[in-house]
Amino acid sequence: MTREAPKKFGKMGYFEKIAFTDKMGEKYGVQKSQFEGNGYTNGGRQENFNDEAYQKAVVKAMANDYDTRRSIESAQSAGNKKAQGLGKGINNLSEAVAAERFMAKTHTNKLGATGKYTSANDEGNVTNYWVKKAKENEHANLATIDDMNGLKADMAARRDSYQGAAKAPLQKSNELAGAEQRLAGDDSSQSIYGFNNNAAPTDNAPKDAARNFLFDYKSKLKTQVA
Repeated sequence: MTREAPKKFGKMGYFEKIAFTDKMGEKYGVQKSQFEGNGYTNGGRQENFNDEAYQKAVVKAMANDYDTRRSIESAQSAGNKKAQGLGKGINNLSEAVAAERFMAKTHTNKLGATGKYTSANDEGNVTNYWVKKAKENEHANLATIDDMNGLKADMAARRDSYQGAAKAPLQKSNELAGAEQRLAGDDSSQSIYGFNNNAAPTDNAPKDAARNFLFDYKSKLKTQVA
């Protein structure tokens, strides 16, 4: 049996679809004879072959085939647009035809095979090709050593910049500078303590204030009498 890329499902005629189903049934080990002689009803007619059940069995066998399933999944992971258009799984004859076309065309177009797509070995080569492509795509998306070194250098530069900013002297506001000046006992600020203004207030501060006040008062009286 020779299996080449089939036509697109929409371009197949009735008998071409039957021929495709028979080829896939033979490939995946579906016994056509198991669907004969049941005398089932199809649209009110008694028939001796259950075509619908046979077709479903072939589709199911294709969906469970390792090479077909693995090839399509790997091609999708590799970013192949045609494979991504196949969706997930094989659920009907149309999807089965699309999957078989994809496998056969990979054999011819990607592997450069000149022979026909006919054997299990051909299918295994297609699977290996797409598995390899999927791994290459995965590795391409991983961070390289250079990427990691660049990230470390950027983080170190950010750390040094932050530490440098933390060590810079703070700029005092006018209000803070004025408060510190008053607490230090600046001579430019007069207070009721008079002579003791250069020193911080002590326990004798009230007495000194009273003495200074009395001195000033006596001085004023002397001036008035004179």
